[in-house]
Amino acid sequence: MEAKGYGWIATATSDKDGAFRFENVSADPAQQYRVFAAASIETASTGWITLADGVTDQLVLQTVVRGTEFAAYGEMAGTVLSAAGAPVAGAKVELLRRERLEKTVMTDQYGRFLATDLPGSKSPLRTMEPYTVRISKAGYLSTSQFVTGGTEALEVHVATNTRPTIQATLYAARTELRGRITGNRGEAVANAEVYLMSSPFSQVTEMVKTDAMGWYAFKNVPVLPGAKYVLQGKAAGYHTFAGLEVKPTLVERQTLPTLRLTARNVLFTGLVLGPDGQPATGASVQAWGPAGTALGEAQADASGFYRLTAAVPTAGQGVTLTAGLKGFTPGALELADKVEPGATLGRDLVVVPATARLSGRVLGAGDTPLGGAKVELLKEGYGVVATDATNLDGSYRFEDVSVAGSGWFWLRVRPAEGLFAGSLRHQTELVPLLQLPPGQEIVTDLLVK
Repeated sequence: MEAKGYGWIATATSDKDGAFRFENVSADPAQQYRVFAAASIETASTGWITLADGVTDQLVLQTVVRGTEFAAYGEMAGTVLSAAGAPVAGAKVELLRRERLEKTVMTDQYGRFLATDLPGSKSPLRTMEPYTVRISKAGYLSTSQFVTGGTEALEVHVATNTRPTIQATLYAARTELRGRITGNRGEAVANAEVYLMSSPFSQVTEMVKTDAMGWYAFKNVPVLPGAKYVLQGKAAGYHTFAGLEVKPTLVERQTLPTLRLTARNVLFTGLVLGPDGQPATGASVQAWGPAGTALGEAQADASGFYRLTAAVPTAGQGVTLTAGLKGFTPGALELADKVEPGATLGRDLVVVPATARLSGRVLGAGDTPLGGAKVELLKEGYGVVATDATNLDGSYRFEDVSVAGSGWFWLRVRPAEGLFAGSLRHQTELVPLLQLPPGQEIVTDLLVK
């Protein structure tokens, strides 16, 4: 039995009733087969046929007796090339009639051969058994196919004083399967493990790793009729890819489609800025999952840009981003949309100074500025945290007031004369509590009576 392009793949002997059987033949619809029978001087052959999956084909071969007389001698010449069109030197060319070997020659460095003194198979009076050809070389699939006169053929006649010329192609018995693995963002995945598994049994036959550009190669894969494999890719930080079925072909170097692995992580990018839009250089950006689970951390560069890879193992998980910088109040951003592994999201964060400013004037009767008065700033739970003395125009100012903690403050004036009577801003004689927002300035005028 011969597979087209692959040569003879199986043999069987008929029983006393002439029955024969070939088992487990691949039913690939793209593959063609033929069956040749020879017994003594009787031969028979089918044409090229295809097989259906799970169906047993019943073939009937009717042998015929070919003439055994020979015409005068002739010659046969030819060329043997590889699939890439290169000459194949040292190939064995066997010329047969009724499966009987008539002559064996070898190709030269140019892939050419010449067989002389061949008994003729055709004369003006009678046509007898033609020649078939069997070409083989280690590392290649043997073949009996050739082209003569621009037509594909399986047999050829040698007539008196003629030299038919044939050309045959030898395909490598093993091929290279190569391809590339990238992430879902198009990035090359280096050092990924790529498995070549037999199909349908899912047994690992070989494993290779990708190079720095994501390329891999299986260099020695047998080329067999109907052979199929499944590719599987694994890489740290990515979901396993499995399921690409490949079939080694007669092409000596086969490039496969690019495999894309979906990243397990989510990539967050963006800017960390201060309240006036200035970059928050060196800010620490963190991603948090439910229940405060840390998912990843990055640092903003000189331009405030950050690139954070967060390990988000569950699809649709909520994530909160925070940005922290010494001397600033942390910025936080809770993502309204659930994130999916492999996504790339751009989000900007803002941090504000962890301090505030407080200013105003101390006024006496008739809104007269009161200079030289002592103004005290008190913080809830701390007492007096800062003092200042008013200028001639009655003004006071507190800079860089830390708002860590509750952020609640109040003011108190200790004048040389009179009594502190509260806040003009709040129109009350009571001492008011003030909330100092980070990064802002609060102006409050105070009254002394």
